[in-house]
Amino acid sequence: MYALDFEEFLWAKGIKESIISEVKECIRGKRPMDDVVLDRFNGYYREFMITGGMPESVSAYIESGAFTSVNRILRELNASCLRDINRYNAGIDIRKTTECYESIPDQLAGSNKKFMYSRIRGEGSRKASDRYMENILWIRGAGYGNFCYAVADMALPLRSKRGHFKVYQSDTGMLVNRYGDNCLKAIYRGDYSYNIGAIAENAVAEGLMKSGYVPRFHSVTRGEEHMELDFVLETGDGLCVIEVKSGKDRDAPSLSKAMRTYRLDRCIIMSEENIHVDDDGVEHYPMFAACFFRESEPVWEGPAL
Repeated sequence: MYALDFEEFLWAKGIKESIISEVKECIRGKRPMDDVVLDRFNGYYREFMITGGMPESVSAYIESGAFTSVNRILRELNASCLRDINRYNAGIDIRKTTECYESIPDQLAGSNKKFMYSRIRGEGSRKASDRYMENILWIRGAGYGNFCYAVADMALPLRSKRGHFKVYQSDTGMLVNRYGDNCLKAIYRGDYSYNIGAIAENAVAEGLMKSGYVPRFHSVTRGEEHMELDFVLETGDGLCVIEVKSGKDRDAPSLSKAMRTYRLDRCIIMSEENIHVDDDGVEHYPMFAACFFRESEPVWEGPAL
């Protein structure tokens, strides 16, 4: 079965459609939400990040309200991924594909979240690429990883730089489970002393992909224009850049550089803040808004007859 998206999770919790529609209207109109509703939906989203969208996990949480039962299920789901690797790979590929899958949490935990073959066993990048390329592609084909490629150029239509990519786990709850209980507690409490950047970025990527987008990222690693842009999208509004902020620091130097360097149609920061547009034209949304962006896009029906 496919994993639930955030809206389906809200339905499972019994949240009224009228309240969900009100939230969507605020996102569509770029206007602040009621503070009480914002706090509740930020809380719902933290629950969703912990439980993930797998039906068995969501059902256990709705029935018990306890993360302990969810954790048991998520551990089993992660174990089933490893069993599938053993079942559908052969010989040395079993170990290599397992190593790729097991490296995903560490790959995402660093400041540079680009997937690096050399991180798997510490080998030189070219040698490691030759060794593991087919195995990481198996993970994508099996649906366990969401791939986010670097953009070749910051211009429409967007093109991917195929050798440069990030690998997000397709279900954020399963990723949280792999990081352990301290990560779970930090997410639930909104504890900024714990680095949950990998989880926040994974969750936003999942939301965008489930909404039908093909998110990419942009990285400039040398010179004064060094920048790391979390997500670059081609939307109905044009070229859109999204930065995800999981901590108290809302500074976005890379986004500022991008605004000076490229012709961007929308610049967005996602955190737990309320919806607003700042003096520089940057749009601010809570992270769960990524799950509803598709509905907020303008619909072009062609020229009037």
